Amino acid sequence: MQIKITKEILLLIFALALAGCATKAEINWHPPVNVAVLPFDNITMDENGPVLARLIFIEHISNMGYNVQDPRHTDEILRNLGITYGGQLGSITPQELVQNLGVDGLFYGTVLKFEYTVGLLNTTKYVRLKAKFIDGWRNLCLWENESGVEETKSRLAFIGEKPENILNDTATDIGRDLINKAIAYSLKDLLGHPLYNQSDQTVSQTLKTLPDCQPGYVPPAQ
Repeated sequence: MQIKITKEILLLIFALALAGCATKAEINWHPPVNVAVLPFDNITMDENGPVLARLIFIEHISNMGYNVQDPRHTDEILRNLGITYGGQLGSITPQELVQNLGVDGLFYGTVLKFEYTVGLLNTTKYVRLKAKFIDGWRNLCLWENESGVEETKSRLAFIGEKPENILNDTATDIGRDLINKAIAYSLKDLLGHPLYNQSDQTVSQTLKTLPDCQPGYVPPAQ
């Protein structure tokens, strides 16, 4: 009887492990190289949140070696599929998405907090993001993480805070090219958003557990 219970427990642990996403690199990390960053879902009241977070997310993962599809092209294809915002992505399977987008991997994101609260003496800024990486052909979650940045300072302390110039700070030409395309995609005004710095820090922290892209991905036979 004791042996039976032990086996059941082990099977349960194994099943739970398979149900979740990896949060750190496996020894042989060969993720999809050609990926799309899908429009981020949003459970906040600020419509700028998912747009800004997605733009910064694209910059970061481009610098990690992932070949990110131009977001304008991604969104055009999604519109033809009847999808205009992140909350609608549950209506289509990852395999259908990669078939239509012409990529192998998908990054999903959800903006959980995007708050800028100004009080009489203090100002609070809070950004929180959840993201995951899916092998679209296999419908397999490869990575998932959630992180956030909350800062409370005096109103005067935040006055001197200026958003980073991501065009100059981008580490690679690929990343810079994507940012230029994104700005042409009506995102230029978001570079001066008061939550830019917190969004950038949040994306950076969220991606800390995502390994750099490594060659060797082989999609399953179609």
